This record gives sequence, structure tokens and C-alpha cells, in this order.
Amino acid sequence: MKTPFGFLRIVIIGIIVLGVSAQSADLSDADWDAFSKNLVVALKSENPGIQQSAMQLVIKYQGQLDVKDALFDVMHMFRYHESTRVRQLALVTILSMNSRWAVDFLKRQRQFEDDPIIKRHLDRINFANLQQPASTPMVLEANDVIKIQKQLLALGH
Repeated sequence: MKTPFGFLRIVIIGIIVLGVSAQSADLSDADWDAFSKNLVVALKSENPGIQQSAMQLVIKYQGQLDVKDALFDVMHMFRYHESTRVRQLALVTILSMNSRWAVDFLKRQRQFEDDPIIKRHLDRINFANLQQPASTPMVLEANDVIKIQKQLLALGH
């Protein structure tokens, strides 16, 4: 089902407005909640440009967002998108979403991965550092995400 153009325009404007306002360090919880909800809508969108922009914002603001409702949409992009670069973006986005389940999935995905570039990225991720006891929520430190992003960029074409 195609998304109406007017709705897409509202989503894009919302992402731009909230993205610009998110640069302010003193956002309220309500602003982050609204920003997160708009990013979930964008990640579920059928427009690849909107999806990719939303993934970049999830990576940039990963500590303040709750976009877990779009995890399976990002996983779908990681598994099935034809572009290696979009799959790389989805990989970093998945790691930025702080899901223990997703990290376990990525560990298992390595053995079934056909793309040599993605397989190499999965090999480089130190999953042991991402694992935490089940009783504690998984939180990636900003430094961890930056290290992963640098590794992926260094290995990319």
C-alpha cells in the first residue's frame, strides 16, 4: 500500500523540524518521545530516502531515542536490501537500537551471510563487549557506536 503524498510530506517536515530541534541539548522528554515516534514512522515508511535519513538520526541520537517499535523494519532492510551500503547503515542502526535480541541475531546471521563485505563487518564486531547479563538492559556507550561506525567506514568501499 502506497503512503499518501500529503502524509509523507508531514512526516518529512516533522523529521526535519524535530531533527533540527534535536540538536538543542535541553530537549524535554516529550520532545524526545515525539522525535522517536516520528522516526519510527519514517523507518516504517516505504520511501527509501526517508528510511535512510531516519537510520542516520537513530545512530546520531541513539542514547535519547526509543525506536524499538521499528527494530524489525530495520532488520528487514539489513537482511534483504540489495545495496551493501544500506545494509551497512542498517547494521549500525541495529547496534544503536540497544537490543540484546538484535545483537544475538547478528551473531547468528554471520554464518548465513553471503555478502563478503557484510560478513567482514560482522566478523569485526566484538560481540563479547556488547553482551550484558539478561537482568540488565543493554546500553551501547556513545564511544562503542563511534568505534563500530569507524570500523565499518574503514572497511567499506
